[in-house]
Amino acid sequence: MFFTDAYRGIVKIVRCLVPIFAICITSTASSQTVAIGTSVTTLPAASGFFYLEGFEVKAAEASLHLGYGKALELGLRLHDRSSFGPVGTFELTVDNWVNSDRQFQASVSADGVFGRVAAEAGIQLFNTDPISFDIESAVDTSARPRFEDGQLGAAVGAGVRYRIGRRAILINDTSLYLLSGQVALRLRGELQRPRIRERDDATILLLTFLEPGLTRGFAAVGGSYTFRARNLPLWKPTFWLGLGPNGIEPGTGLSIRQRARGTTAEFNLALEPFRTDIYPYRAQLSIMQPFGEGSWRLSGVAALGRGGKEELLALTMSYHLPISR
Repeated sequence: MFFTDAYRGIVKIVRCLVPIFAICITSTASSQTVAIGTSVTTLPAASGFFYLEGFEVKAAEASLHLGYGKALELGLRLHDRSSFGPVGTFELTVDNWVNSDRQFQASVSADGVFGRVAAEAGIQLFNTDPISFDIESAVDTSARPRFEDGQLGAAVGAGVRYRIGRRAILINDTSLYLLSGQVALRLRGELQRPRIRERDDATILLLTFLEPGLTRGFAAVGGSYTFRARNLPLWKPTFWLGLGPNGIEPGTGLSIRQRARGTTAEFNLALEPFRTDIYPYRAQLSIMQPFGEGSWRLSGVAALGRGGKEELLALTMSYHLPISR
């Protein structure tokens, strides 16, 4: 019954928007990708989706996403990149999502690279949790914090990436969130040491989050080490020591990634009990494998809130087909 309803929903969407797709496919872009998929999840979210990426809108690269499940949803992303030769590059991205339940998120971001410095800045408006439009954001460590659903909010963020010689990279990201007249704050810092030993990388981590009102939150320091042995999977263990609502708590994480014969498999696990901005316990397993002219992707997501509450389980399968002209 679930898959039948999802299929009927997708067919209904596609039939209604065939003229839009026709315009997109006949655009001047030389390479596009079409994807169709379905999700099974414990939360109300899109059970079927379709997207087209790689077409052009007034010289900008665009992606169009359609979803059907608890509500009809539409997403449009525009991306433009400009190069200034030896001076650097500049990129502008507009990302808008809306559904028939009057939930939305809209953002504009810009980033540029000038010599050793890379900088980015962005603004965002929203009234829902990010998982309403992207179930996999539940396991994304950099996703927007989870606030009370239905609450109108705004975010302003800026980040700087500075290369210190050839052996170190310093990263700082700062985000301010305004909700019902209260302010929340998240700071992230990294000191990366690329190729600290042969092909291996090491990183020192700093993360702080203050909830709306700036009276509660957490702070954590940690480190990660990336093992890049030839012909072996990439391993990246992470260790944290955080100070949160329950006092001092340790945290850990593990990422494994392997590519072989065109197949990519990735596993991510995070156990961070001190976090109050996103799900503290997260896991994801994804596999992408060539099939026919395109490739299929299978992704399983699991997340658990503080105190064993707000559990989330999701399984997504999709097929991606490139179209070249």
